Amino acid sequence: MDNGQVKKGPAKKSTPINVGSPSLDVDIIFGRPSKNCQYHGICKIERYQSLVPSNYKRNFSFAQLSFDESKDVVAQLDAARMLQEVKEEFFGDGFFEIIEAVTIPEFVNTALGNTFTILPGRYPVEKSETVFQVVFNQVSSKG
Repeated sequence: MDNGQVKKGPAKKSTPINVGSPSLDVDIIFGRPSKNCQYHGICKIERYQSLVPSNYKRNFSFAQLSFDESKDVVAQLDAARMLQEVKEEFFGDGFFEIIEAVTIPEFVNTALGNTFTILPGRYPVEKSETVFQVVFNQVSSKG
């Protein structure tokens, strides 16, 4: 980067996990929207930034979103740069829980060519040292 800072982005695909096309780099803030980003779920999906926002360091991950062949939403989370306490709290039991439906921002819908909402559920997590992959197969899609 021009300012000398190291760009922090989604981990390189060093695992046998396939990302669909197109894909989009995003920042994910964990938590529940109705609880001020506390507890489990996805509170916000924001445009990718190269640095971790200071007010979200504890419940934050860089990620890449895409669709797989079945039109399920695939999130590849950057486990290599995720805090250990975040890994344990949100992914420790091998599942990622969505308690409140996640309305996907328009910039994501536009980039991926579909309008969708991730529905509440417990989603299995496929883990490697660098990437946690979650396939959201309970999705309400309009496109």
